[in-house]
Amino acid sequence: MGSAFAHGEALSLGGFPDLRKVPNLKEGDPQDRNASLLAISFFTHGIRHGVDMESKDRNEIRRVFEEVYAENVRCKNLQGYSDMYTEGALWMAPSVPDRCGRAEIVEGFAEQIANQDIDPVFTADEIKVMGDVGYVMGISSATIYPHDGRPPKQVKFRALWLMKKEQENWKIDRQIWNNKPL
Repeated sequence: MGSAFAHGEALSLGGFPDLRKVPNLKEGDPQDRNASLLAISFFTHGIRHGVDMESKDRNEIRRVFEEVYAENVRCKNLQGYSDMYTEGALWMAPSVPDRCGRAEIVEGFAEQIANQDIDPVFTADEIKVMGDVGYVMGISSATIYPHDGRPPKQVKFRALWLMKKEQENWKIDRQIWNNKPL
């Protein structure tokens, strides 16, 4: 019986165990109960593993969105900022030209922080994972501190990031945000 499961001979097309294909198994046999328990265990482990991975991926995307990104902006960490993006990422910020690729994105970010400090707070509203791609949508409320002595100002953005998993790390592949009224 164990070899039938191990070699996939007792699996139907949907990946569900097909107990009718387990050799020498007859309904009512003591092995029938054991095969049923094995099938249930096999099936629920697959579901649990998939749910656990999706939950882990969603949590990692949330961490990049709410923590890592905000910290890199707050600290003006150009290398950390660059590392959050894929090589071919597209950065679509409001009121400035789009930037493509890490080098252009970091250049745009450096221009953005050259004459001001930014203290953002990101909150993810929706995260979806589909294999090695996903997206996060949320809000950023930020306080901008100009270096020229003007008073700080509050800004609010709606953000949509398309994410891509590269070498087990979630990175921003497309970043779109726009200004929202306070």
